[in-house]
Amino acid sequence: MIQIAYKKRLMRQTPISLLALMLTCIILAGCSPQVTTSIFETYPALPIDSVEVFEEGDPVPISAQVIGKVAVRDRGTTTKCNYDYVLQLAKERTAENGGNGLYLTEHRLPSIRSTCHQVWGNMLYLTDHEVGDVPTMVPQETFGTELFYREQHNISSNIIKVSVGPSLITSKVISPRGYESKKGGMDFLFEFEHVNGKGVGFGLNVNYNKTSFDDYSNLQLYYMGPSFVYNYVTSMNWRWDLALGIGYVMYKDSPGKGNNLFYGMQTQSGIGFMSKIGIDYLLSDHLGIGVEANSVSHNFSKPEGFQLEKNEHYGFSTLSLTAGLRFYF
Repeated sequence: MIQIAYKKRLMRQTPISLLALMLTCIILAGCSPQVTTSIFETYPALPIDSVEVFEEGDPVPISAQVIGKVAVRDRGTTTKCNYDYVLQLAKERTAENGGNGLYLTEHRLPSIRSTCHQVWGNMLYLTDHEVGDVPTMVPQETFGTELFYREQHNISSNIIKVSVGPSLITSKVISPRGYESKKGGMDFLFEFEHVNGKGVGFGLNVNYNKTSFDDYSNLQLYYMGPSFVYNYVTSMNWRWDLALGIGYVMYKDSPGKGNNLFYGMQTQSGIGFMSKIGIDYLLSDHLGIGVEANSVSHNFSKPEGFQLEKNEHYGFSTLSLTAGLRFYF
């Protein structure tokens, strides 16, 4: 009876996953265009109507000082993005940083790839409006190393992630010592993601969890399955990542050194549900580092005769916080 009872691990059904809720909120918040800036210098904020707009190729005042760069882009879920609106957003960000001039370096019209107007520009601080002879901006090398047009805001199509970190079994576990909960272990993750230019795509997630119950048991949990992925960039070099998936799960339970119950390894397969949220920092165009929070629900068939309480099911629930390398290509 002890051997059988040892395998009875219960997990309460939880409400909607917090990570899934966060995904929904972020997608809903993505109805407005994404405004990104790279600031070199700031001045006291100015009224938005003081910002003069210069189209690409227009001559600019000799006094023009580039204080930063701004881009207003399609998030992938943007709905309000006509030209007047995106230009207004660019002017607002310019005025907030003390600029009174905006030189548009690029204007992308709606197309099959994006139904939005998108603009890129230099934020200017002007002390006078005497026009120079050359209709170009200050030489690019004077902008330093924070050039916005390195286009690290473009989302890479393919990503490989390798991560490791602490985990927690949050479901109840019945062992020879009685009920145990919130048992710590380690998570090892391997992930592949493919997304389109709007950050929407699919992934493959492999999760290995190892937890020891003193000397009584060594528990190993496996998850592998496809996922829906959403990536987007919030500012230069920072990239958010969310995913929801369903897949195959398995556990292996082997006795520890101090266990005298004399039973061999026990295994069972089932179905699992995964959700995660993470953030990456791009070290270069092809390499980054990142952290992510993961939640996996492992569900197995209930043994015959085993009684579950209301709103309970047979399996494990794990949470983990992992960190590791990101490879973009």
